[in-house]
Order: sequence, then C-alpha cells, then structure tokens
Amino acid sequence: MPAAVFQGLFIASVSLLFIAMAFFIWAIIEPYILKIEYVRMFHRKEYAPFERLSKDSSSSSVQKNPDLRIAFFSDLHGRGCRIKPNKLCDALVSSAPDIIVFGGDICQRGKSIEPGLNYLRYIANRASQLGIPCFAVRGNHDVLINSADFDSHGFHLLVNETVIVKSKQSKDYLIIGMDDSGRKPRIYPTLPALPEDIPPKRRIAVVHNPDYIYTVGKNDFLSMLSGHLHGGQIYLPFKLEYRLLRGDRLPMEGVNRGFFERNGIRGYISRGCGCVLFPLRLFSKPEVSIVDFDDDSEEENGG
Repeated sequence: MPAAVFQGLFIASVSLLFIAMAFFIWAIIEPYILKIEYVRMFHRKEYAPFERLSKDSSSSSVQKNPDLRIAFFSDLHGRGCRIKPNKLCDALVSSAPDIIVFGGDICQRGKSIEPGLNYLRYIANRASQLGIPCFAVRGNHDVLINSADFDSHGFHLLVNETVIVKSKQSKDYLIIGMDDSGRKPRIYPTLPALPEDIPPKRRIAVVHNPDYIYTVGKNDFLSMLSGHLHGGQIYLPFKLEYRLLRGDRLPMEGVNRGFFERNGIRGYISRGCGCVLFPLRLFSKPEVSIVDFDDDSEEENGG
C-alpha cells in the first residue's frame, strides 16, 4: 500500500474516532440539559393549528394569557432522569400553568419506583403551594403502580377517566386520561363516557403512547398529549432506533416528537425527561412542554 494512501486512511480513521468520541461525550452530557418547549394548539380559524413559540420565557408572545395552559412532562424513568428535581419543578411552574400533567413511565419496567415518585412528590408539594392541581396517566412501564402510589405523592391518576378543568375564561375543558396496557401488541382501552356539553375542541386526551390516535376520531376529542417515544432518545438516521428496538407506528411514518395530526386530531409528543436502557441522549434533549390551548370563542358568541 502506498504511503500516501496509508496516511490518508490513518487520518480518516483517527478523524472518525474523534467524531465518535465527541458524539459519545455529548450523549452523556445531553440528559442533563432540560429544554422548555412553548407550544400553542389552537382551534381558531385566524391561527395556524400549531405554533412553537420563542424559547425565551420572557417573550411577550409567551406572556399572553391563554385560555388554558398545561405544563406537561413524561418519561421520568426513575434514576434514568438526570434532571434535578428543583430544576424540573421550576420549569413546570415558572409559566403559571393551570394544571400540571405527567404523561407516564415513572420507572423502568415496574422496578425501583421510589426515585420517580420522589420527583412527583417534590413537584406536587410546590404546585400545591401555588394552587396548581397535578394529574397523571400510566405508561407501559407503570402497570404495577396503582392509584394510591400516585395519589400519596400528590398526583391524581386518571385511569380511563375524565376530569373537568375550568379555564381562565371560566370555560370547561375536559382532560381525558387513558391508561396503558404495557403489553405488546398494545391493547388500547375504550374511551369513557364523554359529556356532550363540552365540545371536542375543549377535550384534551392524555395518553402515553401516541399510536392511540389511530383508535379514535375527531368526534371524540381534537387535542392529544403523549410521550413514550423519547424523541428517539439517541436520534439515529433511517429510523434505526425504531426498526431495531420498537414496533410503534407513528415513528415509521416519520413522527417521533413534536406536532402531528391524524384522523382530524392534533397531537403533541414530548421527548420526555429520562432515559431507558442507557443514560444517554443524542439530539433529543429532555423536555418540559408548556402547552397553551384556545378555542374559537368568537364562534361560540356568535361573532
């Protein structure tokens, strides 16, 4: 082999090694970097249905009072979460939400539930001081955790049930909390009875696995919040993480984070807070979602 070719291969190999090391180091660091996503989900004709707001929480666009604001987080996975409880709590309460909602997966495979529950208790204690109610649904790792575990740590667990929340304009919003079977293939529960006096645009489903959207229609609800997918966690090209490790439908269609729409329903998928399998994240920072909702009040008032 000519010396020049050998030298070129050596330089290329060393460069690839350094790049791989840099990615690995960043994947170790990223689980500690919490990002707040400010999101609007509208059902008013003059607005786009989805809008991601400024990252700056002092922005005037974020400061505007929405009809309903939900602070949403998911996928703690107990010790797999590298975000300190006080930092996570500050991110959840800083925008003065009307409610805080946890989207499931408090632990890893039903084991070592205390670390995740301790996060919930820390958040609930702070929220209680501010008069913010806290709700939760279970994820596929949570099937052995019961309502008493959540309730004793300050979060009311919704198991295929609903709760009515009053908005700033004194409108009733329906939060629909759907349970996760924890099985493969997923067995999705049917919706509970929904009050007819609350229209679908003011019904918000919270379900751990966003694939649930394929089992319902827009006559049931128009908005959905989910987690489960971790935004890929280690974000690989060609959907490799899903082809190798998961059988979820939405990622195969190119959706594993953020906004999506199916069957006339608008959904938002959080990247979650913790890690599974390995304490690593790559191009998928932990997330707290501040989600604002508004309906078409002009239409309701005849305007």
